Amino acid sequence: MSGFDIIKRKNWGAAEKTLLLAYFKGGHKEWSKSNLKLVRDSVRKYLLRVQKHSCAYCRRRLSAEIGRNEIDHVVAKALPGMARFTYEHSNLVAACKRCNWLKKNHNVLARTLLPTDAYPLATVDYNWVHPYIHRYSDHIEIVSGYLFREIGSVDSKARGKSVIDVCKLNSLGSVESRRMFEIAQASESHHTAIMKLVSDNTQLSLPKLAKIMKRARPAFRRLAEPEIIEIIEAVRSGASEAYLRATARFELQDT
Repeated sequence: MSGFDIIKRKNWGAAEKTLLLAYFKGGHKEWSKSNLKLVRDSVRKYLLRVQKHSCAYCRRRLSAEIGRNEIDHVVAKALPGMARFTYEHSNLVAACKRCNWLKKNHNVLARTLLPTDAYPLATVDYNWVHPYIHRYSDHIEIVSGYLFREIGSVDSKARGKSVIDVCKLNSLGSVESRRMFEIAQASESHHTAIMKLVSDNTQLSLPKLAKIMKRARPAFRRLAEPEIIEIIEAVRSGASEAYLRATARFELQDT
């Protein structure tokens, strides 16, 4: 499992600053404003690069494809009084859909901010592992690639535990699916990927295995779930001819 330890703080460039001054009026719903798309695209590209294409919280690999990664606001923009940080560069991180959805509007602040307060950047300001302020390795240890535990000082453990609990990093379903996803993604061929999935004593259902293959193997993304299940069943039954027929019919090269 790859990743980064901390994000170096960065200011907006001249072009982004000009757009923000012209179009951002302080509302959290302006995150989707069309005339600020260049700003969002810029920060997304930057974050994927500096985060080494890994989620800020679970450290799973992020795809650069649109819709397969999201920008999380560390201090949720929808919380009362926090909309002013919607385009605060140090408030933005790349996250997987699952972590972003689970975190939602969770309050990560350890103190109440006044309306006049600037964006908080002190380590003690958060009861959460802030990717720009705290080193991940000082708060969370990833054991055997799939299990997470809080480490460090009392405060560090509290922040790490908050991320682990809120993002449900140790829920059985996420641990198993994460492990299967990384196995499938790293396999040298589609056939090998499926063989590893079905022979690994997993309790995942065929539809769930199909979803993992669709996420992990780009060539499978154009196939419908029943088609992927047909291919998986052919491999599982050892029917090599059926596998070859299915991959030929779906124009799927075994790479």
